[in-house]
Amino acid sequence: MSEASMFFVNRVLKEHKDDKKHTEWAKSWSDILNALQKYVRQVHTTGLVWNSCPGTKPSTSIKQVSSSSASSGNAPPPPPPLLPP
Repeated sequence: MSEASMFFVNRVLKEHKDDKKHTEWAKSWSDILNALQKYVRQVHTTGLVWNSCPGTKPSTSIKQVSSSSASSGNAPPPPPPLLPP
């Protein structure tokens, strides 16, 4: 991701090298992406964790939702469209 962003940052720097506003923005954007990459690597080291405590059962509220949706069955089909007069 950082290589792709640096490609466009370098284009901005090349095209607007005399404009201080653009160069500051490009460097700030690069710093933000580097900080984001560092944060993701520190906090999300193993990827998503769906069950942090293996062997535990889901809460009862989840069971109630899944059982109530299964007992309701399928919804009836919609009525046919009205014919023009």
